[in-house]
Amino acid sequence: MSTFGRVFRVTTFGESHCEGVGAIVDGCPPMMTLTEADIQPQLTRRRPGQSRLTTPRSEKDKVTILSGTERGMTLGTPIGLFVRNENVRPGDYKEMSVIPRPGHADYTYQVKYGIRAASGGGRSSARETIGRVAAGAIAEKWLAETWGTRIVTFVSSVGVIDLAPELLCHPSGRAWTREEVDSRGRLRVLRSAAHWKQIDAPAADGVEPDAGTKVSPEQAAADAADEAAFVAGSYGSGVACYRADDGTLFDRDGKTVASAEGALVTDEVITLRCPDPATASRMATLIRDVKSCQDSTGGVLTTVVDGMPVGLGEPCFDKLEAVLAHAMLSLPATKGFEIGSGFAGTRLRGSAHNDAFDLAGGAPDAWATAATAASGAAAAAAAASSAADADETSSSLTKEEVDAKLAECDPRDHVNVVFMGHVDAGKSTLSGNILFLTGMVDQRTIDKFTREAKAKNRESWFLAYIMDTDEQEREKGKTVEVGRAPFETENRRFTVLDAPGHKSFVPNMIQGASQADIGVLVISARKGEFEAGFDKGGQTREHAQLAKTLGVKELIVAVNKMDDPTVEWGEERFDEIKTALAPFLKQSGFSKKRIRYIPISGLTGANVKEPLAAGVADWFSGPTLLQAFEDVKIPGRDPYSALRMPILDRFNERGTIAMGKVEAGILFEGQRIMVMPLRERCRVDKIFLDDETEISVAKPGENVRVRLKGVTDDDVMKGYVLCEPHAPVHAVTKFQAQLMLSNLDHKGIFTAGYKAIMHVHTADEEVSCDKIIAELNKKTGEVKGRVRFVRDGDLCTAVLSLTRRTCLEKYDDLQQLGRFTLRDEGRTIAVGKVIGLPKSELEG
Repeated sequence: MSTFGRVFRVTTFGESHCEGVGAIVDGCPPMMTLTEADIQPQLTRRRPGQSRLTTPRSEKDKVTILSGTERGMTLGTPIGLFVRNENVRPGDYKEMSVIPRPGHADYTYQVKYGIRAASGGGRSSARETIGRVAAGAIAEKWLAETWGTRIVTFVSSVGVIDLAPELLCHPSGRAWTREEVDSRGRLRVLRSAAHWKQIDAPAADGVEPDAGTKVSPEQAAADAADEAAFVAGSYGSGVACYRADDGTLFDRDGKTVASAEGALVTDEVITLRCPDPATASRMATLIRDVKSCQDSTGGVLTTVVDGMPVGLGEPCFDKLEAVLAHAMLSLPATKGFEIGSGFAGTRLRGSAHNDAFDLAGGAPDAWATAATAASGAAAAAAAASSAADADETSSSLTKEEVDAKLAECDPRDHVNVVFMGHVDAGKSTLSGNILFLTGMVDQRTIDKFTREAKAKNRESWFLAYIMDTDEQEREKGKTVEVGRAPFETENRRFTVLDAPGHKSFVPNMIQGASQADIGVLVISARKGEFEAGFDKGGQTREHAQLAKTLGVKELIVAVNKMDDPTVEWGEERFDEIKTALAPFLKQSGFSKKRIRYIPISGLTGANVKEPLAAGVADWFSGPTLLQAFEDVKIPGRDPYSALRMPILDRFNERGTIAMGKVEAGILFEGQRIMVMPLRERCRVDKIFLDDETEISVAKPGENVRVRLKGVTDDDVMKGYVLCEPHAPVHAVTKFQAQLMLSNLDHKGIFTAGYKAIMHVHTADEEVSCDKIIAELNKKTGEVKGRVRFVRDGDLCTAVLSLTRRTCLEKYDDLQQLGRFTLRDEGRTIAVGKVIGLPKSELEG
């Protein structure tokens, strides 16, 4: 059969010495951009005649798309690909009719078909793989655009020379990139100029000679002499050394050479596609040695697939491993195929040789390796780069290993406390005073801020300057960004999240509330100020509702400015505020048992750390604000689940640093992780807390800054998620949600086509409604009926689409990544939770 595949079907045609070779690809989806430029790089990589290490045949292998595309876009119809043979010499193969060629199955084909063809009719030549490589380039583009899959193949063995196990992946732990393999495996063969006999003009250093250029008998003799000298180790007469792309010099044994004697010129450029230049040098030497003896040797190619879709293959005879083995072993030069540890696994016990599974996602991890012999290695490498199936990942930790890591952590819980409320309620002043009272800010700093505030005629703002570090914030007295600062008590460690109160900065407040464990709703008791914040135009209501939606279950209502002359610690004003807030907070979803009301003065610090003095608000017998922080019960956190850390921000400080909160699992130095949705592999280099303390392990709930190795700043963005490769977070463009609608008076209804901004964990993404599935009963959750639209106050299920892949989890699996808000035109129009995700990324 010349056809392979069931959905994506590839048929190859043509012979080695006829008009040309090619392939017909059927099953490629429509509307995918595709031109010859997408295919040509792969054919150029497998092109023969690139150096003396490969077959000497000279071909340009320029591909032409004959059908299946229009204006650079696939049509969904069969795609015809053709490569014209230029160096056609059927006359050179007349002896085929008498003497079968070794390794080409000439005799077998003659017996089977009863005919011999000098054009290569048996199709056992490596040239047949051109069609496979061209089709593989299309498949690779499809996989990359659909699933983000990345494939790389490299030479891991030639003869008895093996790439060291620790070099099978990048030092950072991620897979090698194709560019790295090409660059690190590219060597310039340097020869002594005094003994380099060249008939034509000498080649410039670093310029690859034309492999198709004919040489004179004198030149051929000189080449032979040089080869003989090289084999004998006479570096002064033959090859002096190899030079890698980074300038390092290696001798024929792969040992580093400080410098070479005499003037050197570049003989040729060879590419072994081995990621270690020292090993590549030894491989090149071995190939030259066996060629000088008119012999050949075999090699091993290793393929790593990053981001392989789960569920490919069929039961029994068409398992993925079987299909891949079929594809690889059909290559003329391939003599063996294994996945993962392969036959070596038979020497291990079951306790050591197994795959870690996590039903939350992911799949067993493996390496695909193809063993090749003779000169078909380059063709096999190109085909393997397009067809193999493996995924290189780190394994998950056992419970015992996690427990050992947790033993390295501070036993005290870490708690995020978000301060929210209407503008001018005193949030920044209160936050700043807490830091001062807990010793995080010294008196000298307070004196400095006092002078600065007085110079601006804002004497009472000096404590706010601790949190509002931006000059614009200090000038206007309005917090814009979420201020962050750590403090600690004997039993717990805290991070203050000072959220802006102005309605223009609600998205910033959402970022703070999404990370909070405790919410502090700061209320101004001053006459008129509470009313202004609690009215429909104020932010008290919206902040409380958003906090509940974003996962804040423990709420402390800090009734501030109780020392104001209009209040003077009056119980009547305190009760008035409490009476007004209680029914609203209950309606917003807060449990009465999880709400605490505490009278304070953020400016003076009264009832913040120390209890109120005798004679001041004797009617209040509750705890101080900090004591309430200590008393709040924090829900259990799961260190044994897969890692999930949404990225809040990133910056560069001696490397790429990601900032965020560990929501699940643990993070530790040296850990191999992945950045979703880009599927970028990297390694954890260093971990720092908010106060710059370096730690080796971060448990759930910790705010950390992580220095990553193996990725650039462009790979790490706000809204991305750090996770484990064996259990990646879902990255989708479509999902099913349950929505509670509100504040729709500006548009009336919510229906298909409605667009809004979705705030989920640290991500802000544009979302649109595909369809309303059903309206639900708000009390029972039962389906009321199928509807085309819903109104303000309705509860419904809907299918939502995102403009780009976004990291989500179902609410029931991980609340922090499964709850969200929708905002439109400066107002929150819905709160929701993710209730359904696509079964595969093909659907999402």
